[in-house]
Order: sequence, then C-alpha cells, then structure tokens
Amino acid sequence: MIEPRLYRAAFVPAILAIVVAAFSLQPQPRGVSADASADILFDGKAAADQARLVSQRFPDRAPGSEGDRSAAEYVGSELNLNGFEVVLDRWTDRDLSLVNVVATRTGGSRQRIVVMAPRDARTAPDLAGSAADTAALLQLGDAFEGRATEKTIVLVSYDASSYGQEGVERFLETAEDDPLIQAIVPLSSMGAAPPARPGVVTWSDDLRLDSIGLTRTLQGALLREVPGAVPLPGVSDQLAHLVLPVGIGPQGFLLSEGYDAARISGTGEGPPPTDQVELDPGRFGSLGKAVLQALSALDEAAPLEHGPETFVTFSGQVLPSWPVSLLAVALIIPALVASIDAAARARRRREAVLPWVLWLARPCGAFMAGFVLALLLGLLGIAPASGGSAPVPGAAPFDAGAVVLLLLVAAAGGGAWAALRPIGEIDKLTGADRTIPAAGVGASLALGVVALLVWMPIVGLGNPFAALVLVLPLHLWMLATLGDAPMHGRTRMILYVLGLVPAGLVATYHLFEMGIDPVSGAWYLFQLVVGGQLELRAGLLMSLFLGIATAVLVIVITQARGARATPGAPRLKGPASGDVIFSAGSRR
Repeated sequence: MIEPRLYRAAFVPAILAIVVAAFSLQPQPRGVSADASADILFDGKAAADQARLVSQRFPDRAPGSEGDRSAAEYVGSELNLNGFEVVLDRWTDRDLSLVNVVATRTGGSRQRIVVMAPRDARTAPDLAGSAADTAALLQLGDAFEGRATEKTIVLVSYDASSYGQEGVERFLETAEDDPLIQAIVPLSSMGAAPPARPGVVTWSDDLRLDSIGLTRTLQGALLREVPGAVPLPGVSDQLAHLVLPVGIGPQGFLLSEGYDAARISGTGEGPPPTDQVELDPGRFGSLGKAVLQALSALDEAAPLEHGPETFVTFSGQVLPSWPVSLLAVALIIPALVASIDAAARARRRREAVLPWVLWLARPCGAFMAGFVLALLLGLLGIAPASGGSAPVPGAAPFDAGAVVLLLLVAAAGGGAWAALRPIGEIDKLTGADRTIPAAGVGASLALGVVALLVWMPIVGLGNPFAALVLVLPLHLWMLATLGDAPMHGRTRMILYVLGLVPAGLVATYHLFEMGIDPVSGAWYLFQLVVGGQLELRAGLLMSLFLGIATAVLVIVITQARGARATPGAPRLKGPASGDVIFSAGSRR
C-alpha cells in the first residue's frame, strides 16, 4: 500500500537537513588552564586522616541523626577557624531535623564559585564516600585560608544526600547573591581507590547540559593529576544520555535548575564504593589537587563560554540541538506521509482503518495503566521516592517489597488488558483480518503521531534525540506491515527486530553504565517514575510506544502465519495502478 515515488520524494527535506547540520558545526569553547602551583596546598595524607576522623567520631551520619548534626557542627567550627563566615542552616524535611553548613569567604568580587560535598551517609561509616568528601571540603578550606581570591568562594556541606537532593535544593533556596553564582562543583566518592577511575560527570535530568568551558577546565586539571581519569564522553555516550536524560547526582538537579555545574567523582559515572575500608592517600591527594587547581583557574578567569544549551561534541566541534531537531522531523515526515497516503488508499478500497486505531487502545492502555499506578504509588508515599535528581542505583534495594511493587504494576497492566478486551477483539466485531494492510496502517499512523509528539516542543516532549530513536522502527515497521511485494514471514520479523535495536542499545548502555541487570533496571525505572524524574509526558509516550510495539509484533506474526497458510496464492492487481487489491487471507 506504500506509494514508492511519494515515499522517496518525502526524503528530500532530510537530505537538506543533513547539509544544514554539516554547516552548523562550531568550534568547542576552550577551558582555562589550571594553576599547577596550587597542588602543594592540598595534602592527601592529611585529607585521609581527616576522613578517618570523621568516620570514627561520627560513624552514624544518617540524615537527621545525632551523628549527622554533630558532624555538621564539627565541619562548621573547622571552616570558621579557616576564616570562613559559617552559617548552619537548619530545616525540617520528612520529619527529620536537617542542617546544611554554608561557609563563605568573600573575594575581590561578589561573583561566586561554589563547592559542595555530601556529609550524611546511608551506610556507616562510608569512609570513601561522604567522609572523604567532607574531608576534601575541609582541606579546601585549609588551602584557601589567608589566601586572597578574585571571586567569593562558598563551601557547602549539605545534608540529605542519602535519599535525594533536598540539601542541594535547600541551599539554592537560601543562597545569597544567587544570580552571581558562576559555577558549582559538587564532589563525590573522593576517597575511592584504584581500580576506580575518577571523572567529570556532566549529565542533567533534562536536555540542558553543562558549560563546555567549565567541563574542559575540570577535565584538564583532572587529567594532569590523574592520568587514568575517565575521558569526556564520546558521541554514543552523549546520544544515549540525551535520548534518556538520567542525571545521577547533584549536578543533574543543578543543571536542570539552570546552573553551570559539573561533578568531580572518584568513580566517574559509576556507583559509589560501599565496602571500601581504607583510603589511598596518593589517589586522594591527586584528586584533591586537581579540584584545587581547577578552582584556582576558575577564580582567576573571566566567565567561561557555555556553548549551546543542548549539544553533541565530537572531534573538537559542537553540533547544537536545533539541526538535530530539523533532521529528526525531516526523517519522521516520509513515514508519516506514506502512512497517511496508505490510509487514503485503504479507504478507497473500503478497508476500515479506524477500528484498527482503536484496537491499539488495548496494548497501549495496559502499559499506561502500569505507569499511572506507579505514579500513584509515589504520590501516596507507598513506594520509595528520591527528591531532586535520579537516585543512585542500589540506593533502594531490590528486595521482597520491590518485587511486590513491580507485581502490582504488572497486575495493573494485566487488569487493563482484560478490561479492554472488547476493544481488543474489535476484529471479531468487524470481521476484519490482521493480514490486510489496514491493521498496519493504523499502527503506522499511531507510531508516526507518537514520534511527532516526542519531537514536538511545548505540546510534546521536545526531545529530538529520542525522536531519532523512533525513526528506524517507524520506517521498518511500516515496511514490514504495509509492503505490497510478497514478503517472507522471517523477513517481516527481521525488520521488526531491527526496529527495536536503537531503543535496545540505549537501554543496554544505561544498564551497563549503572552496573545493574535488566530486572534491577525495571526496578530502577520504577524509581524514576515514582520520584518524578521520568516526567508525565515522557512516561505516557513511552507507554504508547511499548503498546504500539506489542501491536506491531502481533500484526507481523499474524501476517507471517497467513502467508505460510496460503503459499503461492493468486494476487490481483488493479488496472494500470499495480496496487494489490486482494490476496489470500484478505477480505472483500
């Protein structure tokens, strides 16, 4: 039912979009050379001793605990001795008494550079994690003691990192001269020993990315001190994160709030160490020196160039998001045009398309019911939800309670599937057969609309990178279900599987980076839903895609069985058109 000439002609805008993208490349903004003389001011051995002291004196630093509050007072007193103006900001959240330590050292200007480190701990004593991060913050305070700076330096020991970013959010709500904050550098897992590889983490909870100048400044200092540091992400890493924005850590929340932020992590993007019982003063010192060098460079530099708000970098070039958006819609249009033309052809043949569009309500409704139930479990506080950015994998263990919650979601999907059975059996009411092209027309039209909504700003999701992932299934599944030429069932199935490859690669990438298996991945996705990191529009569109994918699989399997049942069936063509009007298994 596809008109080849119309389909091919609709690709002309895509060719023009590729040309436009090629001419949209621009050089990457540069970072600032780090001050190598600053590294003598950070003592790795002293920092390691400080971390051990924190973990021994305050082993239980659960948010709101006595140990957590005592640690805050200790940090505040130490930074006060270094000449910082210290404020203990106390507040209550989730019935817990929490406290942030905000230490400010006024510089030559009111422009601010903020360094943040978590103080609380989910498990005791968390030596390589929050204890080491707190020690690094105190060593930075020692390094800036008596030292004149061009900008105002703010050191923040924040609370409640164990279950979200409430401490970071609280700092932003109470920060003085908030518009003058030029850069925020969170620290994490500073005490992680080899073979863990430190790196700069820049992923956001949405499509807003970090300042390229800030990232390159931090990366340059890190590579100078730790040659084995994780390199900046390549094209495939960037695309995977832009398709599914998951910004684990405080920088994810900060970037989504519009701040220039990049996290320096002793484990790169990987999870924090949980069983490390000793520190490596050499690695700790190298990592701390890199932070201090970068801060010194940022202090002396003019405001760094950000670059586009959303971009992809490669080979020293920057590709803004708008040419990607143009290319995505240009690749969606041919399949959408071909599907609309196929729908018109089906109507001329008196094949009903609308019943097949309604038939999609059953699989789509099943996935949407599971998504909505997960949202309700989060809103009611029944399921664990982290505030702010995405939770750290493993923060909420996959235990019996997790299994029960996932089974409830599956049961909601199954219940919706059963409730929508009359719609699912609409073929019996109409006498229709899935082997006729009208079934494929309905699925192709629906998937085209979903792809357009994923791409469309304001009304839709506004994510051109995710829309690109839908381009391949949009075209391949249309060809598998609407092609006029005889097609073996195996060929149809191959086209279907190939359409799943882009989404499968993105999912596999995130599972690998987080170090979790597919079952734990389903639990993590559930946490993103209940925590609000997977927003409503994204969740609904994802549910629609999964439902349509299920429907297309049913159509492809049924068409393949129909072809096997009637091998060599006669095919009749309309006069002068070459269109197949009837074939075995189709109805008049």
